[in-house]
Amino acid sequence: MLLAAGAQHVITASRHDVEGCDSRVTHMSGLDLFGQPEDYTKVIDVVYEKWKALCPHGLDKTVFYFTLGGYGRNVHEIVQAAQNNIKAADGLSAALKDLPQQFPKDKVKIVVTGTDATNPSTMCPLTGVPVFKICKTNFFYAMSKLAQEHILAIRALEMNDQVAPPQSSKDLQWMKARISALSDETDLNKEGFDNAEYRERLDRIAEEQDWMQAVHHFRAVKRLSIIFSSMHSPTFAKQAETATVPAVSVLCNIVARLKNAVPLQEAALMHLLHQEVGSSIDRHGLQQRMEN
Repeated sequence: MLLAAGAQHVITASRHDVEGCDSRVTHMSGLDLFGQPEDYTKVIDVVYEKWKALCPHGLDKTVFYFTLGGYGRNVHEIVQAAQNNIKAADGLSAALKDLPQQFPKDKVKIVVTGTDATNPSTMCPLTGVPVFKICKTNFFYAMSKLAQEHILAIRALEMNDQVAPPQSSKDLQWMKARISALSDETDLNKEGFDNAEYRERLDRIAEEQDWMQAVHHFRAVKRLSIIFSSMHSPTFAKQAETATVPAVSVLCNIVARLKNAVPLQEAALMHLLHQEVGSSIDRHGLQQRMEN
């Protein structure tokens, strides 16, 4: 889809090998972008070399699509996923900070995959349509995703020689501190959603998150709820193992989410549309936030 939209070259990175025959696609395998932040530097190096090769032919921008977001089901998984989400965003942020001097930072865009889980817990649903928002079971996942967006929005500001809004920097440090303090022994309810002080603060951060959409060369993709992919299969299969009728268990998992599910193709298209948005956004709110 990126190539069809006009991208001159696409570079992807993951732990695994990916087969492909298009010469316009470079896949970097063997990279742990959750566990090894320095692997982002390897990606940047390849991007830079490709930019140098394509620059004479009119390459006008480089878009980094940050799509990582781990989610856990038990205490250990929740803690590990939230901490790895922070580590991943910090890794890309550090690599972007150290871009080669010849690389035009004003031509760099950052697009982050958002999630409806970062909607404030006070959000009211439409009749008959489930709403994904901050709740007891996803509190630290939502916090880590909001933190990711803050980390990379602030990096985008700094790349344009701007400083982050003071309150946003404080909010980011609070979220990172809360997540860093988690362990397998943490009472996630007491330290999370059931704690009125923490819940109200995260709700306030969620309510104010759109300030980042006015940051030049940064976007968080919104209106993403459930995106069905093969990653859902292990969870559905595990639940089906103990079900009376396994097939019915799988179908119930799918049908319950179809009311606001987003197809993979639509989700990808939303990422493309977000990277094109820029000059038309009213930045008055961002300016006010930076002055406070």
